[in-house]
Amino acid sequence: MIYPRICFPFSITVVAVATITALHPMSLAAAFVHQASGPSTYKVFRQTGSSFGDFRSHYKHNPTILLRNQQSELEAEKSTIAFALDFGGQSIQVELSSSTDIPSTVQHILSQVGYQYNPQDIERVLQQTWDSATLGDRSTAATGSSPPSYNGPTPPPNSSWDAECSIELPSGLVVELGPSTIGEAAGLGLFVRRTTSSNGPVLQTQGSAFCGYGPCEMISDSLEGLSDYQRQRTFEFVLPDSLESYVWFDGKLVTVWDAMKQSQATSVRSHTLDQNKEGELFLTPDVSSPCYLIPPTQPLDPQSITIQTIGHMCNDLAGGMVLSKEEYDAASDANNLLVLVPRVVVRENGMLEPSGMPILTLAKTIVVANTDYAMEVGLRYGHAYWRNEV
Repeated sequence: MIYPRICFPFSITVVAVATITALHPMSLAAAFVHQASGPSTYKVFRQTGSSFGDFRSHYKHNPTILLRNQQSELEAEKSTIAFALDFGGQSIQVELSSSTDIPSTVQHILSQVGYQYNPQDIERVLQQTWDSATLGDRSTAATGSSPPSYNGPTPPPNSSWDAECSIELPSGLVVELGPSTIGEAAGLGLFVRRTTSSNGPVLQTQGSAFCGYGPCEMISDSLEGLSDYQRQRTFEFVLPDSLESYVWFDGKLVTVWDAMKQSQATSVRSHTLDQNKEGELFLTPDVSSPCYLIPPTQPLDPQSITIQTIGHMCNDLAGGMVLSKEEYDAASDANNLLVLVPRVVVRENGMLEPSGMPILTLAKTIVVANTDYAMEVGLRYGHAYWRNEV
């Protein structure tokens, strides 16, 4: 089996992961989108009001969200995970019994492979692998139940459905492109299944990255000179929940306020930072200074698509053209697995800004158990998007 390589400045592959005290399903999809930066709402053209779904709305009713960011010693009830990291041909065996083992493990790895590697990058891989392999235990302990199996729409029986692109991940998942189940007009859709060789169902945890959206040609304050293809797929960087908007920053899902505190950022691109009468800070979109994330002029060849660029093919399985906002929200919560989440960086001038196209992020925790056929996964576009399509 050939595993895709994690896109860090060095060549490193997570070869395999096993939980020694008990086998757990796991997902390493997030490791392949190392530049990820987080949840908020993106809008396609402010002037039309078309918007993609607000990530926060999927979390406000679930107090267990972001359990993976709470370093309690609930952690997998003392489970130990074992896996191998491949540094360009040099394989290093790793065992973790707790997230507190990570700093010392990083130093051990550096002593074996050399100090030319960035310790923060290695630490990020270890943390993502630990989070992915153990969140199932913590989620079950908190909620008293195991994650449900994903049962998304599948191609009709005896159909000639055939994947145009298949990407196998170390977690045991296969992400594929194929004709959408919602009709020919939808074109290709995004599908998922698990490999027959994987060790049981594969866990996909709420709040973790599933895949990247696609390449970003440029970040601009203007829409002038764009092709029709670009205009239809351009995002506007907007943070609707002020400082409580979620973002992916430095590989972690955090609020804008947390990202600013961690980085000592002093401003946010295309937003103004103000203070209310109670002295509380809040962000307001600056309509006079927009920020657009613009894709390439032409669509990607399906054969060249990677896990970082496959997400733009994902369809909204909620429909929406004839639905009220309440009906759309209910249908989206039931049928869509993914939401769009912006990724951000902080520049030397202290400004927090988007670093590229958003990340498709899981809105709920599920396990993927199906090996016989692929299941289509949906992405929340938002009611405003469909309202402007009518």
